[in-house]
Amino acid sequence: MDQQERDFWVGTVRFYMNMVGALAKAFHEKYGDESLEVTRNTMRAFGEGFGRTLKKRAGSDSLKVIAATQNKTLEELGFMSQLYGSDDEIRSTALVCPFGLENTSRELCEAVMGFDEGMYWSVGQLKLWIEKTLADGDYCCTGKAYREP
Repeated sequence: MDQQERDFWVGTVRFYMNMVGALAKAFHEKYGDESLEVTRNTMRAFGEGFGRTLKKRAGSDSLKVIAATQNKTLEELGFMSQLYGSDDEIRSTALVCPFGLENTSRELCEAVMGFDEGMYWSVGQLKLWIEKTLADGDYCCTGKAYREP
């Protein structure tokens, strides 16, 4: 793929992520907390599909390899995010919200992060825990995906 094609696909993915965030915000503004379950379930379904693709692309069940594979995707898209994989968890840090949810609400962030919930469940039946979120006014997002004991 040449640079022009790569730029097109990166721009397309970023456009759709911004659109998803804008739709989630508008839906939440109009319907309030009742919208959160619909948003979470929809995002989770898409995340599960992406998780299956990610796991296939990684070619491994190792959380270290899965994190490294996802980091490559994030880097290609120019996201200010980083994943760190260990034997039993994946930790994440993001300096910018790819969905544009800064200073909205933690609840909206958690609903949109249904995508990551579904993705992590698909790659290894991991649970997602969000520690900090830009949506709630934190300086960055941090969280982890882990196997329940």
